[in-house]
Amino acid sequence: MELVQVKEEQGKKSSCVDGASWKYQGDNGEWTPVSDKAHQELTVKHREGRKTCQLVTDGRIYDIDFTKMVQVNRQTQKTRKIRCFFNLPPHWGISDDDALKSQANGHDWMGPTNHIDAVTDKCLLGKLNNLLNRSLHRHDGQRCTCPHGDSRFQLLEAYQVRNLPLWRAQQWYAQNIRDKHKRYGSNPKAIEPSVGQELRRFAAEIEVDLDGNELLLFHGTTSFDVAKRIANMGFDHLCGDGGFYGYGTYFAAQTCKSAQYAHARSRHEKASRHKPGTIIVARVAVGDPFYTPRTCLTSRGPPLHRLHTRSSVEEVRLDSIIAKPGIPNDPTGQSDSVQAHMEFVTFAPEQAYPEYILSFVEVSGRETYHENP
Repeated sequence: MELVQVKEEQGKKSSCVDGASWKYQGDNGEWTPVSDKAHQELTVKHREGRKTCQLVTDGRIYDIDFTKMVQVNRQTQKTRKIRCFFNLPPHWGISDDDALKSQANGHDWMGPTNHIDAVTDKCLLGKLNNLLNRSLHRHDGQRCTCPHGDSRFQLLEAYQVRNLPLWRAQQWYAQNIRDKHKRYGSNPKAIEPSVGQELRRFAAEIEVDLDGNELLLFHGTTSFDVAKRIANMGFDHLCGDGGFYGYGTYFAAQTCKSAQYAHARSRHEKASRHKPGTIIVARVAVGDPFYTPRTCLTSRGPPLHRLHTRSSVEEVRLDSIIAKPGIPNDPTGQSDSVQAHMEFVTFAPEQAYPEYILSFVEVSGRETYHENP
């Protein structure tokens, strides 16, 4: 049994940045984090495949049994349960025990690797298929007149992204937005107009913080390979050369808008079985947005706005840019062209997380199409 020296006091609140935490169960059933150092040592020994080890902390010796998941105080013989909490998203379908077993088999849930797993659950596939088709209507309930507005989408494949570092970064960023609003006493209003009912319903199922203006949105990509790279590195690494609303990452609440960017061909060409389209369903921390009244091609972030506190007036940067349908979108001002879709623009790589990658085709009325109830 290997001896592990840990000087910090066991029971000190852990501040592990990876989000995982070893804990022991107290007399009242509560779970108390071990110290950061003890967490690191236990994690290392468990990854090495050790079944037992000894942990020395503040002069006390504990016998650790990873098979029974208990610690025994050498002096008092007091036995307590131990457990590693990974704080994984519930919709990933991975329990703490499964994650710990995976870690022991050489896979690191806290490392730089990620998983892109094919969705095989028929119920979930049906929901994703419906998400594509029931997110075509405009904010006013009318079907869009753009080239993809009359499409019916048929899901070919779906993949769930389980990238823990990206997930942690997005959750950290979203929490920082909430903390900022709380600090300044601001209360961002709900997004107006709101995204479609199907997006809101599915977002609630995977615990998107709709009350905190975190949304589920679409992002079209030129290929499945590009989507996989986004799943690995995040959106920022593949951000384009800018658009009507600045040098950010663009999302939409309508699938017909994202379908324009879902392949490397003309935006008017529809996805086919020969050349499928690819759309990412992303969790986006929109926060307190700036509703731009016009195009802003050179923007590299949302503007500042004034917040009145009890003692002063401070300028605080807004969190994103939203282009609402109907605003002028001709940068030259020489035409009466207006924004047809609602677009959301973010400027921080941690602001969005790719939840699902969808491969699809667009079928006509003469082709077979089935929508799940």
